[in-house]
Amino acid sequence: MQRRAEGCRILPLPLRVLHDAPDELIHGLAFRARQRLRLGHRDLQRAQPGQPGNVVGQLAAQRLDQLEAALGDDAWRGRLALRGSSREADIWIHAASVGEVRVIGYLIDYLRSQHPQIRIHVTVMTRAGFATANSLFESVATVSFMPLDIRFLQSRAVAGCNPKVLVVAETEIWPNLIDEASNAHIPIVLVNGRMTERALGRYLRF
Repeated sequence: MQRRAEGCRILPLPLRVLHDAPDELIHGLAFRARQRLRLGHRDLQRAQPGQPGNVVGQLAAQRLDQLEAALGDDAWRGRLALRGSSREADIWIHAASVGEVRVIGYLIDYLRSQHPQIRIHVTVMTRAGFATANSLFESVATVSFMPLDIRFLQSRAVAGCNPKVLVVAETEIWPNLIDEASNAHIPIVLVNGRMTERALGRYLRF
């Protein structure tokens, strides 16, 4: 049992350790974790249903899937703000999903009619939104998933995109994104937003 536990054990690193870590280091850590998971999972598969090892094996398999997704999947590359997930742009526009993406399409059309060479980057929250944005803006904007609203991830995303303006569609207000953009002296514009006084009071707590 000790071998099984040791074989699949992964000690989670504090997120702050990865603040300035290059992607190569993140990939190296994940590679070692995958190797440990595979070695441990062979033993765990021998456990009978209902035994502790079987439960740990399922958790190990889930962790392996998460690691591989984070390295190769567009969604997790964006959510972890890995290098290459976003592009430098003049305007960063954030839209949650399909409905918001279609709305900002009118804004993008107008901006490009006034400034044909403008560089636009769009972030989304959902896979459906990502597919829609890629379909609508394939030749006029780059698209990625919004990073998780953790300070160092948003800091990397803001520095990587380095926009002149951040545009947020409706009320997709993420405190750390707003804070990091503000710290970088990037103007923030809310479009098509609706907010009650009660909701405003909750947001102001941040």
